[in-house]
Amino acid sequence: MQIAYNAKANSGCISRQVGAVVTDESYSIKAVGWNDIPRYQIPCSLRNVTDLINKKNPEHFSDFEKGEGGNYEDGQNFKDKISADHANLNQDELEGLNCSFCFKTFHNAYEGEKNQVHTRSLHAEENAMLQISKYGGQGLKNGNLFTTASPCELCSKKAFQLGVKRIYYIDPYPGIATKHILKNTVDQSKKPVLCMFQGASGKAFHKLYDPFMSHKDELAIRTKIKAKTNK
Repeated sequence: MQIAYNAKANSGCISRQVGAVVTDESYSIKAVGWNDIPRYQIPCSLRNVTDLINKKNPEHFSDFEKGEGGNYEDGQNFKDKISADHANLNQDELEGLNCSFCFKTFHNAYEGEKNQVHTRSLHAEENAMLQISKYGGQGLKNGNLFTTASPCELCSKKAFQLGVKRIYYIDPYPGIATKHILKNTVDQSKKPVLCMFQGASGKAFHKLYDPFMSHKDELAIRTKIKAKTNK
C-alpha cells in the first residue's frame, strides 16, 4: 500500500490524486498506476486556461476545447464559455500559481450534467491494469489490488473481470460499486473481497519503520559489546 500511496504523487489531476498497485496471488507486484491522462497528453496541472483563451500552446488542448468540436444548447462552444467565465481573472491574485482547469467540471456545468465519463484521466486502477497489457500481459487471476481509494463502478467491473481476489483500499469512494458491482454474482466465492487497509501508510509508514539509527549502532550502544581483536 505504501507503493500505491507514493505512486499517487505522480498524478497530474487537480481534483484528487489516487495510486494503485496490482499484484499476483503471492503479492508480487505486477503493475503500478495513478490517475492521470493517457500518454502524450498534457496533465491538467500543467495546462493553463489563459493559454487556451489566448491561443498559446495549442497542442495542449483538444479541438473541442478550442471551440472546434460543436456547440452547447445556447450556441456557444467550450472556448466561448470558459473565456467568459475567466473574463475577470486577476493574475495578481494567483501570485504565480498556474491557472489550471478541470475540463470535466466545466463541461458538466455547461451541459447541466454530472457525468463522470468526461474526465480526461485514466483512473489509477485502470492505469495499473493497462500497464500489464501494454507491456506483454500477465495473468491477474486471484491477484490483489491495492488502491488509495476504493474503486469506482467502472474499475470494479474491470477488477471483477480480471479475477482479482482482494481489493485493499484506504479511502472509500462514493458510489454504488461496493454494494452493487462487487456484490452481484451467482457464485459468492468468486466475488472480490473488499478490505479496508489496516496498517501504516504515508508519513506514518516512515515514522513507524524508519530507524532513528542503524540497528547495529543501537546494539553497540546498549550492550557495549565489541569484537575482541587478536592484537
